[in-house]
Order: sequence, then C-alpha cells, then structure tokens
Amino acid sequence: MADNYLEKKMEEFQSGKRKGLATAGLRPSLRYRGVTVLLHDLDPEMADTIARTLKLVGVTLLATCKCGFKSGDGVRIYPEGTDIAADLEMRHEGLTHVITKNAAAMEFATARYIVLGDDYVPDCVVISGGVPSSIAALMLSAVNPACTLQPQVIKL
Repeated sequence: MADNYLEKKMEEFQSGKRKGLATAGLRPSLRYRGVTVLLHDLDPEMADTIARTLKLVGVTLLATCKCGFKSGDGVRIYPEGTDIAADLEMRHEGLTHVITKNAAAMEFATARYIVLGDDYVPDCVVISGGVPSSIAALMLSAVNPACTLQPQVIKL
C-alpha cells in the first residue's frame, strides 16, 4: 500500500503535476536577541557582506559613514564625529560587539571587539586574511550570544 502511494506521488512529481516545496523567502528561525553590532571604519564591500549575514539572524546593526551604507539599508548610520556612546545611552541601548579595522579606536568599554587585521590585539578576537564571505560566516559565531570566542588571532 505504502509503496503504491509513494510511486504515485513520485510519478506526479516527475510529470510536473506535483511541485516541490518552495524555499525562497524562508527565514532561519535562529535569532540573536539583544545583540547590537557596530561596523566601524570597514571598507564598503566587507561591511555590506557582514551586514547581510548578520541581518539574517536579527542582529541590530550600526555603522559609521565610512562603511558606505545609505539610509534604508536597515543599518543605523553615524556620521563622522558623532558621539555614538552618548547616542546609545540616550536611546537606552547597549552595544555588544564592535567590528573594526582600527584597534586603536576602542571607546566602548562593555563591547567585545573583533578586529580585522594581522596583528594580535589584547582582549580582542583578531581575524586575519580571508574573503568577505568567509569572514561574514565567522561573524555568526563571533557575535553569537550563546558562545564566547576567547581573544585570539584567527587566520583564514
């Protein structure tokens, strides 16, 4: 009985009467609640790739204007010289992670820093090398609230 049923369904599928399940537009159920990431002074291609990846898991994204975002991209953009810490305090929001190329710009005491570069930086995860897509995939682990990457240099 079951064999006949499966054979009939397979014939319907092969003949085009039965369509497969559509997966376009489905969103992953994984959500990083309460995670706010600042993209600080990244080149536009890297910032865009990381932003698209982190948006999929519901991360709140902030960026400096050097990252090349426009309004409407789903990213809060801060112009050069803006006091980001004061703005976040005024909004009663916290910042959990900063992704930057400039390790010297560490102005957020409570945020974890992820530095894209080659040199070891104390108390930071440093990601060296790699293409934007591989770095963006690694960011899913780096900003995951359920795990903590120890300070280290990760060479891709």
